[in-house]
Amino acid sequence: MTNWNDDRLDKRDEEVKEGFARLEAQIREGVAESDKRFARLEGQIMANRREATEGLAGVRSEMNQGFAELRSEMNLGFAQMHSAYATLTRTLLVGAIGIIAALIGVAGALLT
Repeated sequence: MTNWNDDRLDKRDEEVKEGFARLEAQIREGVAESDKRFARLEGQIMANRREATEGLAGVRSEMNQGFAELRSEMNLGFAQMHSAYATLTRTLLVGAIGIIAALIGVAGALLT
């Protein structure tokens, strides 16, 4: 106790100290509760991040597989087109050779 002239001041001093002690305890409890909540929130964020990352990896894998299938189908289509053009070219070449041979024959017949 301090050297007060009035006992009521000593009582008030004790009440103020007790009030501050209660307030300090409440603040500590609040901070501890906030820390728990933030830790729980951080855990949820990390779990959601892992799920999102795994989900993106799955989507990326599906996209790569889809592109590989598309590339394969396009290569098959180009191969079929090339084969069709090669056949057309051979057919036209045989026809052109036939026409040239016929023209040579006509020209030879006209010259003789």
